[in-house]
Amino acid sequence: WLTNPNTTGEIQGEEKVKSSEGVDSDSRNSFSYPCDPIKTSFRHFFKKELVTSPALFQERKTLFGNETFRIYPESGIIYPGCRMECCVGFHPQCTGLFTETTHLEVSGRVDFIPLEIMGVGIGPTVTVSNANICIGEPFILTRKSCEIVFENIGEIPAHVRYKPHDDDFGEDFVDLYIEPAEALLKPGALFKFVIDVLYSRPGKVSHSVEFMVKDNSPIIVLVEGSVRVPVCYIEPSIIDFGEIAFGFPSSQTVTLYNNCDAEFYYHLDVPGSGGCASIQIEHFLGDSLNCLNDKNSKELFIVPVSGIMRPNSSVDFEVTIIPNSEKDFHHYLFVNIWESKVSVAEAIITAVSLIPKIVLMLPEK
Repeated sequence: WLTNPNTTGEIQGEEKVKSSEGVDSDSRNSFSYPCDPIKTSFRHFFKKELVTSPALFQERKTLFGNETFRIYPESGIIYPGCRMECCVGFHPQCTGLFTETTHLEVSGRVDFIPLEIMGVGIGPTVTVSNANICIGEPFILTRKSCEIVFENIGEIPAHVRYKPHDDDFGEDFVDLYIEPAEALLKPGALFKFVIDVLYSRPGKVSHSVEFMVKDNSPIIVLVEGSVRVPVCYIEPSIIDFGEIAFGFPSSQTVTLYNNCDAEFYYHLDVPGSGGCASIQIEHFLGDSLNCLNDKNSKELFIVPVSGIMRPNSSVDFEVTIIPNSEKDFHHYLFVNIWESKVSVAEAIITAVSLIPKIVLMLPEK
């Protein structure tokens, strides 16, 4: 019989016991009696008492030292011709097989009756819509997003969490973002994670993203694709200044074309030229004397030196040379993607700096 929580008080219990006098055994067994060892007034009527204990090592009212199994009620009184039902609860903290042995202590009995309890803890069962994701051909330093759908096909809630790694993609990426980073899936629920990644190098990529499932094996998603660079070119491809005068600026306008759908930040670079300063020519013409005397001063200037390249568009910039010595110029102009060493276009800059030939002639007499 099950404990009746509404049965309280000694008088009510005695009335039920007295009412059982003079009836047959089957009728007495149909009564519900209180199961409470602290009601000592009932002990002298009966000979047996049921008490559970943790294999003789804990106190009488303590069942186990862990949270895996629970028995309720932990103690009680068995009445003559009646039975007592106990509820065993199983709450595993992880997956696996659990076994415990408790003992039933019966008053007036020396030995204990062993009770073995066994249960198997199962973890959540989560599946992923696609364990291999193809991101296609994203442009370098352009964000690419893809979705992963998780489904809890098990019988218990599942806690899914993204496991970050500093070396997930090595040097192939700049930024990785998972939204959200974790989620709790109820049984039968679907949940969508969004992977947002930005790559800094062109070429084929293949890497894994790991999701941890509490009390179960992790789920690994493979991401593959091919990163490409924008298709750009400079017109003209050879910027030939010809012969230029020492100490005087010479300028040409060139155009950078973007023939793809990608938008990116560009930066112009001329290695070995002393750098490309984004300075207006007028800023240093007034001090041209100092520029000519300083052999280490910049001779090549580009305006603008950086900016935003819109999809399927073009941008003009001006290349200016102010030679500070007699020399031949032969430099390469590279258009690099900002924060990357990847070049998307190039051109050649050539010029010959000449020193003026001055002849002093005396006037004829």
